[in-house]
Amino acid sequence: MGRPDVARIKRDADVATAEAERDTSDSTRCRHARSRGGKGAGGPGASVAETLSLAKQAEAQRDLEVKKAQYLEVTKKQAGASR
Repeated sequence: MGRPDVARIKRDADVATAEAERDTSDSTRCRHARSRGGKGAGGPGASVAETLSLAKQAEAQRDLEVKKAQYLEVTKKQAGASR
């Protein structure tokens, strides 16, 4: 395996890690909302706007984590290339 293959594998692992952390965070948030019941973040009494807002926040957080992983991979490649 050459350097490009190793870099690709590391990048894929970083992205997978970020996605797994996001998924864990999302499911934990949903469990907490359900356990609170009534009004509150995502509970049965939550407004549609609040639920949509929470969904948008989760999506933005996921996208941020993926972009962070991709950025770190690019900077690692650049550091390796300058050696």
